[in-house]
Amino acid sequence: MHVQPFQIVFLLVGHKCDLVSQREVTREEAEKLSSDCGMKYIETSAKDATNVEESFTILTRDIYELHIGCSEDDANLNNRIIILKQY
Repeated sequence: MHVQPFQIVFLLVGHKCDLVSQREVTREEAEKLSSDCGMKYIETSAKDATNVEESFTILTRDIYELHIGCSEDDANLNNRIIILKQY
């Protein structure tokens, strides 16, 4: 995703995937939303460590690949990390 003047990497993370009976959003709905927004999707569970490390690996790999593909001036502009939290 490109937001002038920055390039931002988004990863939609569905958490607590171990609580299947309490699920409010289907996997298909989440995958469609992530696809429509041009981002990747992964489901995680900290309880049993499902995809926790993989989610960080995906995100860091995408950020790294983004920086490899840009000029030095672009890299200086993009050398910021934005963390989105749910409150």
